Amino acid sequence: MNELSDAELETLIDEATADCYNEDEELTGFAVMLDGNLDLPFETTVLGVTVSAKEIGQAASGIPAICVRGRTGRPFPSSTSQCQTRSRTALN
Repeated sequence: MNELSDAELETLIDEATADCYNEDEELTGFAVMLDGNLDLPFETTVLGVTVSAKEIGQAASGIPAICVRGRTGRPFPSSTSQCQTRSRTALN
């Protein structure tokens, strides 16, 4: 898939946050939008290391991607960590 334009990205943001009254609801809106539209797993680079984003979570600080690296599927960079990543090309 091609990278989304800024206008397409803005449209998705508007859809995700249309009925939100505060930041908590906006976070939930983004999580729901990603859950329905993100093709998992996808590969990305974090700190110069290629990782595979296997799952998207939701936390008070944002929407983390649960990433693993290598053939053994070791979590990156540790078993309890989450990597925050942005990939426009991973959206449908």
